[in-house]
Amino acid sequence: MDCLSSESKSKPTAGFLDLPEEIIYEIITWLTKGVVNTRGKADLANEGSETPDSVFVPNPVKIGEYYKDVLLLSSTCSYLRVLLGPFLFESTSLVRKNQLDAVLCNPKPLEVYSDSKRYHREYFKEILGTNFSECSKADLARDSFKIAVNGDQSFQSKFRKQISMNNYVEYLECNNASLKNLDLSYFPKVRSLKILDSGLCNANEEIYPLSNIPNLDYLSVTATTLKNSSAHSSVPRLKRLDLLCDFNELRPGCDLKEITSSFNRESCDLQELNVFVNFTYALTYSEVLQFIQTVAKQCKELRSISFRLTRRRGVSSEQGTTWKIFDAGSSGAYFIDTLNLCQNLRLFSLDLQLLEAMDYSTNILDLNYQVREASTSSHSSRRNKISLTLIDPSLSTPKFVVRSRNIVSYVVQALQVGDLHFLYGEVVEQCHLQSLNVVTNFVEFLSIPHGSSSLYDGISRISTEKCWSVSDDTCRREHYHKLLSELGEKNINRERRAQLQQKISSCFAWTRISYNSPRYRIKEFFDVHYVSMPLLNYFQSFAEHNLVRELNLAEIPELQSEVTIPSIKLSASPVKEPVYSTFWSVESSLVDMEQYSLKQKKLSRIWYD
Repeated sequence: MDCLSSESKSKPTAGFLDLPEEIIYEIITWLTKGVVNTRGKADLANEGSETPDSVFVPNPVKIGEYYKDVLLLSSTCSYLRVLLGPFLFESTSLVRKNQLDAVLCNPKPLEVYSDSKRYHREYFKEILGTNFSECSKADLARDSFKIAVNGDQSFQSKFRKQISMNNYVEYLECNNASLKNLDLSYFPKVRSLKILDSGLCNANEEIYPLSNIPNLDYLSVTATTLKNSSAHSSVPRLKRLDLLCDFNELRPGCDLKEITSSFNRESCDLQELNVFVNFTYALTYSEVLQFIQTVAKQCKELRSISFRLTRRRGVSSEQGTTWKIFDAGSSGAYFIDTLNLCQNLRLFSLDLQLLEAMDYSTNILDLNYQVREASTSSHSSRRNKISLTLIDPSLSTPKFVVRSRNIVSYVVQALQVGDLHFLYGEVVEQCHLQSLNVVTNFVEFLSIPHGSSSLYDGISRISTEKCWSVSDDTCRREHYHKLLSELGEKNINRERRAQLQQKISSCFAWTRISYNSPRYRIKEFFDVHYVSMPLLNYFQSFAEHNLVRELNLAEIPELQSEVTIPSIKLSASPVKEPVYSTFWSVESSLVDMEQYSLKQKKLSRIWYD
């Protein structure tokens, strides 16, 4: 018995950390009810919500109520810190605490959760002080963040290389100050970088080279900063670029040309380009069209391209009137022909206002498509159908006006569009009925003969989404103002304060609240099928009109010919967006850059009281 007991005592026992990594992940996944999952990412705690790519979601919001528990678990040993670090510290902003100020469009003096100096100081104090203040080798850990330790520039402590939370940051937001010092060198695994600041106008300042960030594949930046910094050297290896062109800051004849030259490389990996402009006629400028053409030629893998008009215009100047307008023909046709150079293009989205501002030839505006067909016939064999997203923030009519309808018709046929998405803003009651009528009427218009225009039955799916609404947006604003007011009270307990902070931090550009209308930010998909019928039957479907009833249609021989009529029905199953881009990812980036990168007018003193 003594031998058996001694043998059992000497036999080593397996501990929690001795388990395989996959099993430890499964245990943590079970304990957190699937919030921390085995795919290596943290899901939003709100069930049923889908987070767009490349957006700032505070880490406590991702993990929710389990964040503190997982954080404490990661603090028990270095093994669990390395294992759980990617979940806990994936996203970091040195500019703001959440997206509330951008969503509410708060003026600079009235911002609540945006303070780049404060959050920068707090974060680096955590890294360089608080995190290892009780460590037995705290001095060595602190010294390893210096440029050199005892003359050895390559030395880095285990804390610097593995344990410190900056090692796990993949999404980072910073301002121009972080470009001018070594801040970015503390984040070796950054993949997504947003520079939320006004344009960097001094080209002589020394800037940290973004080429030193090996994994960087997404950059959001103003055109002025891109031109005046070393950031343009990293353009060829980016997968996504969000570029804000503030034409109040850019200098005509040089700035955009320098940015264009950064794309003139043999290999450019860019897959997604999102351009934000603050001038309605920006797509008629020669330098802008030349930039688009260069990107289309050099970026063979370009799959998604967006052109968005900012709702804020920034601080006006006289420079905007000096830009040269494209004069080598129709700017609209040149723009579409340029997009047709992108054979891998899958997603194309733009504001309807930008599309209407371009110049088009008479044959396009008058539906005389014979000339257009000859110029675009070489593109009819496109490998993939394009998904076109049209954006109208202030829908007020139940149909496209004639000029807009003819322009969109030209774009749809020239680009071989397969999916048509219409995103709108509600300014009148029952606007969702108008939006549905807009797209159904347009699809019907494409498939029925009009003059010398050709028929088009390539659209197989359409969708509508009410993205903005005066009433719904006002409801959201009042809701968050009430939360802020309650948070400012002194007599609330700690638990209620934490709940309020969580709700405020969960405010994003794409979210809705329970008080919103049923269709607010809910995308509705419709399948389109085409059936053939005599033209006579089609006209008889409009028998409620007096003119149709008065005519004896059966005696008109031309009405016996067959026509293709679209049949539009609500999709039975939900359709998922492409994984590499969504509208709300671009919209969220636009909202952020409007808030932090566009110069705002100074408020009157009455707002400070």
